[in-house]
Amino acid sequence: RLKGPATAALLERDDPSQCADADLLVAPDRCEAASAALRDAGFVALDDPLRPVERSVHSDTFARAGLGTTLDLHRSFPGLLVDPADAWTVLWQRRTPLTVAGELLQVPDGAATALLIALHAARNGYGTGLSSTDLRRALDRLDDEAWCETFALAEQLNATQALVAGVRFLPRGRELSVLH
Repeated sequence: RLKGPATAALLERDDPSQCADADLLVAPDRCEAASAALRDAGFVALDDPLRPVERSVHSDTFARAGLGTTLDLHRSFPGLLVDPADAWTVLWQRRTPLTVAGELLQVPDGAATALLIALHAARNGYGTGLSSTDLRRALDRLDDEAWCETFALAEQLNATQALVAGVRFLPRGRELSVLH
């Protein structure tokens, strides 16, 4: 599952390739196999030199020479407080197909993408970065029904507090938080 292309499609970005990195969510029990496949494809794990206490609990970061960006292999996402296997099951059930570079991929549906946008903004803080731009655009573009579905998904993933932390930066987000 790729988060970036789903975000670009949902928000109708002018430049769908615009992203800071690539995020790939893998079932937690498949992370070791996915890491091995990335290494076999020439990727280097940037987290390898870190001590376990210094590593992210939700993802590992990989890079490959000439790629120009990094790939985050996610077991979960910050702000999802359910067990990563349970989060995977819920998010996998909410997948939708999207063609990217001529390949049919499975990406998060609209509610899951909106939730991930808000979680990213909550983690990064509000400002001028891409996560803030995506949050503003999502709050402008998505209607109340879409946000109701997003808040329901957040409740299912025990992520409502993180969702509210993300959307509260803007007036529309504060209004939605009060409604839900």
